[in-house]
Amino acid sequence: MAKGSVRWLTWIGVASALGAATAAHADGEKPKTSSLSWVRLPGAESCIATQALSRAVEERLRRPVFVSPSTADLSVEGHVERAGKGFRAEVTVRDAQGTTLGKRELQSPGAACAGLDEPLSLAIALMIDPDAERPRVELDAGPPPVAPPDALAPAPATTVVIQREVVVEKPVAPPKKPGWLFDGTAGLAAGLGMLPKFSFGIAAQAILEPPKFWGLHGAVAGFGPSEVQTESGGSTVLGTVWLEGGLCPVHLHGKDVHFWSCGLAQIGFWSAQSRGVNRAEDTLRLLIGLGANARVSIHLIGPFVFRVGLTLSVPFARQVVAVRTNAGTSTEVLSPFFFNGYLDAGFGLHFD
Repeated sequence: MAKGSVRWLTWIGVASALGAATAAHADGEKPKTSSLSWVRLPGAESCIATQALSRAVEERLRRPVFVSPSTADLSVEGHVERAGKGFRAEVTVRDAQGTTLGKRELQSPGAACAGLDEPLSLAIALMIDPDAERPRVELDAGPPPVAPPDALAPAPATTVVIQREVVVEKPVAPPKKPGWLFDGTAGLAAGLGMLPKFSFGIAAQAILEPPKFWGLHGAVAGFGPSEVQTESGGSTVLGTVWLEGGLCPVHLHGKDVHFWSCGLAQIGFWSAQSRGVNRAEDTLRLLIGLGANARVSIHLIGPFVFRVGLTLSVPFARQVVAVRTNAGTSTEVLSPFFFNGYLDAGFGLHFD
């Protein structure tokens, strides 16, 4: 074959090879470009800046990707702001016509905004090129290398030795120092055994409780008047006043409810006023007794409380009240029961 013919055949082969390479490149998809708009809102000035974010995204994509908005295929718009004690970032991707293609929201609960850097650059890279993080396949790569026998052996166990352990305990507020307590109330009472009939009256009670000691109880109650008819047609009007004092070894205190149980001593006075008879043999009688009570105070509002209580006692010094009629005979108008008691309820004040 002539030398001229060989030369022409060589040029034809080179041209064919270049044409095939150009056609193969034309068949591949052109990498997309994008513009970046990134805003750090007030309070998020410590977060990643626009330049650093664009470099991080391009490093992931392994190519320059950000261009002017007028020539970009995509636009990436995002901002970062404070969210409680952490940070929140929002990124939106749109195409050249302004259609939203995707939106991502990322949050970091930490006090440092740097925790958003890696997730943010990864999210933007995947929104621009979903294949960015896929592993590259080497066409000419041979079979994977076989690891040496020593590499297949399990790694020796690692022993971790804690040389020092520091435990920081949260400080506990000291308990409230107990102080003096006062509870005083007044109200209505209904008694049995005080007078010949079931009677009503008034009662006032108070408790003063020192720190780390039993409460000191004091009370006064009055009942009557109660009228008793005599056989001669006369009558006697009776009334009584009781004084109490004692100690309260049982005391339970809740947030809004207080309970006491007290042992007490009583002194009672009876007065008698006769009508239609000469006179009462004794116009004033004395009674002494021992007893116990229980009372509950319930907080209403502020220092105001509602109280209910029950008092029972046994008199050990009892005197009979009698009157002498016009005919000279003596008529008994009051013989104390072997026990007496009263139920009371009222309102008052509580301070502690």
